[in-house]
Amino acid sequence: TMYTIPDFHLNYQLGIGLAGTFIAFACIGGATILVAHSELKETPAALMRPKAPKNGKKIFLEKITFIWRRLNFSKKVTMRNIFRYKKRAIMTIVGIAGCTGLMLTGFGIRDSIIDIPNSQFKGIFQYDSSITLSNTDNISSIENYMNENKKVEAYSEICANTGKLKASSRNYDATIFVPNSIEKVCNLKDYKTGEKITLNNEGIIITDKVAEFINAKVGDEVTLIDGENIEYHLKVSGIAQNYVSNYVYMTKDFYNANVKTFNVNMILLKAIPNTTDDELNKISEELLNIDGVASVSIISSLMSSITDMLGTLNYVVLILVIASALLDFVVLYNLANINIGERQREIATLKVLGFYPKEVDKYINSETFILTTIGIIIGLIFGSYLSHFIISTCEPDYIMFDRNVFAISYIYSILITTTFTIIVNIVTHFNLKKINMIESLKNVE
Repeated sequence: TMYTIPDFHLNYQLGIGLAGTFIAFACIGGATILVAHSELKETPAALMRPKAPKNGKKIFLEKITFIWRRLNFSKKVTMRNIFRYKKRAIMTIVGIAGCTGLMLTGFGIRDSIIDIPNSQFKGIFQYDSSITLSNTDNISSIENYMNENKKVEAYSEICANTGKLKASSRNYDATIFVPNSIEKVCNLKDYKTGEKITLNNEGIIITDKVAEFINAKVGDEVTLIDGENIEYHLKVSGIAQNYVSNYVYMTKDFYNANVKTFNVNMILLKAIPNTTDDELNKISEELLNIDGVASVSIISSLMSSITDMLGTLNYVVLILVIASALLDFVVLYNLANINIGERQREIATLKVLGFYPKEVDKYINSETFILTTIGIIIGLIFGSYLSHFIISTCEPDYIMFDRNVFAISYIYSILITTTFTIIVNIVTHFNLKKINMIESLKNVE
């Protein structure tokens, strides 16, 4: 949308490729080596016998008697089993937390970009068209047209110039905006409180993104560099909320006194409510027929362009959500299989003792639900911080994301993770039914 991009040539980064390969081998191979080393230390006779189940121990919850006494037998067994198999419990919690966190991060990125066009071009900017002038020789004709056209609610004459705000490391681009009457076309709000702020002759108002870059606060003096590389030292009287591009606002009188002479080169037009794009296009065509009008931009077209540009991030969101959902399923399914494999004799014993299939399912799956719940809670906290971190690091210099995660995204993350947990438990039910109690309880010796 914004740049002419040449043909893309992929050059393989050998260093990054080798680093990725090394990390993969270290993680996968390292785990294999540790397990193999542990098993190979055993004697052949011990390896030929089934692994003895871990001894049960008293857990901390038993010391809290007023809670422990209220738990029935199956719940007490579930709690003991969770602490009995600590490694598997930790693996489940960490796995689920990671999956939920990544999923919430994906939704958080979407939440942070989805409403930027509306927030900027309907919330902050109140105008519908911007008219760029090549000269002001015929400005009275333009003003007459605006005043006579019933579709025009208000307009403001602007002196707009390119500039930069100086920082210690580099300079940041910003548009210098000097309106004749800003209240008609802009709704400036404080970036912290959201309260309306107005221009005054005490200083300039800069937008929040560039204020963050140059580390400026209200009352600080900043260096503004105009298009002719002339530096001006100006006081910051306010910091405004903004989402697209960086702006420096100042009054006409302040500009005349501290920078240059006010010279109109743009007019911002606000149409009456419910004006259609076709009607705006007609106004644009009529304005272009007036001498001195160089171009007319309709805000709705600009909004569409920015929406398309930000829409490319939806692919990142989709990948994160799908990958984390699949990872969620793989983690739960593998841990469930390991759990059943290691406790086959125990499960067979329960069947022999008269446990019904539903009771056996509950005995095994209750642990998964409890660990999944803990993992989801940790994952939501982790995902909230991760999404804010990623959003703040992937912002371009000219766009400020909302940095907001909607409540519905937390609900989606919980529902998707819970859905995969239920699916794994259904699969586990059929695996438990396959356990032959007689074969499992046979003594291999």
